[in-house]
Amino acid sequence: MHASDTPENEFQHEQDAEELDIAAERLALAERVQTLEEELLRNRAEMENQRKRSLRDLEQARRFGLERVLADLVQVADNLERGLEAAEQPGATMESIKEGKALTLTQLNKVLKSQGVEEVDPMGKAFDPELHQAMATEVSTEFPPGTVVRVFQKGYRLHERLLRPAMVVVSKAQSD
Repeated sequence: MHASDTPENEFQHEQDAEELDIAAERLALAERVQTLEEELLRNRAEMENQRKRSLRDLEQARRFGLERVLADLVQVADNLERGLEAAEQPGATMESIKEGKALTLTQLNKVLKSQGVEEVDPMGKAFDPELHQAMATEVSTEFPPGTVVRVFQKGYRLHERLLRPAMVVVSKAQSD
């Protein structure tokens, strides 16, 4: 039997082996922690870059989102100017001025519609306080009470959201 084969030495070898295993495991864990920390830092940097890109994109959309609409509105303004110039020409008739205004209004309505704006024209319909603003009431034998009998100003909605209520006169029953 060797002196190194004593139970104490064997126990020491096992203990040394365990300590080496623990040290190797600690080293592996430390490397894994370092790898995860680096990955976390990269992910944070990537998220920050994405946030900055999103803010930049949002600012670009805010600045240039109306570009197409405004280009269409500039054409409407051009036609209004041409109409004013035409009205000042000798031989301009009320009919030609009226026709030019109608064409320009049609063009403007087309631009509004292309952007999701729709008219609220409630003539002859039941009064709806969500869409209409009553300016007055008047007795009417032609319409039942609570019906819009006159529209002072049309209202407008943008994709189901009210931009401006229609200003209306609402019928009421004749009081005795």
